Amino acid sequence: MINVQFKHTTFSNTLVNDVCNRHLHIVADDDNPARPDRYWIVSNTGTQLYTYGTRNRHDSSTMPAQINGIAVEPQIRTGDITYHGPGQLGWLWIINYRRLLRQYGKDLNMPILMQYVCTAVNAEFSETLQSDLRDPGLYRPTGEKILSYGIDMPGVSWMAIKLSLNLHVDLSVYNNATICGIENRAMGNLLPSLPDLNTQAQLSESITRRVWDQIYTEYQITDWAD
Repeated sequence: MINVQFKHTTFSNTLVNDVCNRHLHIVADDDNPARPDRYWIVSNTGTQLYTYGTRNRHDSSTMPAQINGIAVEPQIRTGDITYHGPGQLGWLWIINYRRLLRQYGKDLNMPILMQYVCTAVNAEFSETLQSDLRDPGLYRPTGEKILSYGIDMPGVSWMAIKLSLNLHVDLSVYNNATICGIENRAMGNLLPSLPDLNTQAQLSESITRRVWDQIYTEYQITDWAD
């Protein structure tokens, strides 16, 4: 039985630093068998931010301070510029993949995990999104990118994944921004309008549980309190 903890919060600019602190805690206690897998669900009530991954060795001096009038901040992950704002669901998932292999004989790598995510999102929204590891994310068959993600390996046994899913975003925020390293990236939305925050939280938890059911043979859920 693997202990799974989760919490739900709203996005803020300080979340970037909070994420970094979670990584430091894991590195200090890398393979503690009692440490739970953790899932942080994030809704956005209005804060806008672009982040970029420092694991790609981006030089902050070459990054603009703002794009489209929105601040740009570094984040410990792979990947290029990603937008965070109203109309998105976000997650931070911290998973001990070596424990899964030991306990269940289940290997977990990014292609497998993203297929789990793709299956969960498609089931939730009756979509036909496809994953593309050459250009990480989920896409409609017509090419619009719906979900972006970045990954960090903060310890020997752990992967930390940040995901951002477009429900109904003002797509003009992607103008003048080289999203995921590609200029004029075609971005899209899953919904014609944005549901209220309570419905967003329910959607996010439902998608997460669909992923859990694919990853874990047995798990118990508790609150992530710290």
